Amino acid sequence: MRDYPGEERFRREALNHIGQFDKKVVLILVLLVEFADGQFHDVHKNSTYYNAQFVHAIRQCLSTAEHKISSVFVVFNKSDLLPSHWDDTTAINKIKQANKAAIENIEQCFGEEVRYKVTSALTNRNIINVVGEIGTSTLAEPDKKNRLQDWIEQQGRMAEKNG
Repeated sequence: MRDYPGEERFRREALNHIGQFDKKVVLILVLLVEFADGQFHDVHKNSTYYNAQFVHAIRQCLSTAEHKISSVFVVFNKSDLLPSHWDDTTAINKIKQANKAAIENIEQCFGEEVRYKVTSALTNRNIINVVGEIGTSTLAEPDKKNRLQDWIEQQGRMAEKNG
């Protein structure tokens, strides 16, 4: 697993590393979600960061071995800042609508491979599920996928029970 800060030199480093991978890659694209006073505040930052040139550069790094992309996750963190009555589907739809430029660039490049997830590191909302989905997306053997899925469900039940 590699995490790259948003500065330009780290973006170039990320692209360089991606092109060298010989195994399946799970891309996790994290958009900023700052919601206050009834509106999203980081929309411009997201559209600038996930501009068409950068998103297509990621795809180009992997174009020689298209099968390298196991899956693409777009994660919206800080869901704890969103209205509490928004369920995951509502939150995803509203965040996607607000971040239309960035989302269009990502979807044009990766299409149906994109999975959208809402999380909160503060409250642990969906963290176990997202980590589990990322893990299962890399497994080819059904038995291993099933065992991991069972474990994820068990951890989710424990997390709900413990609040």
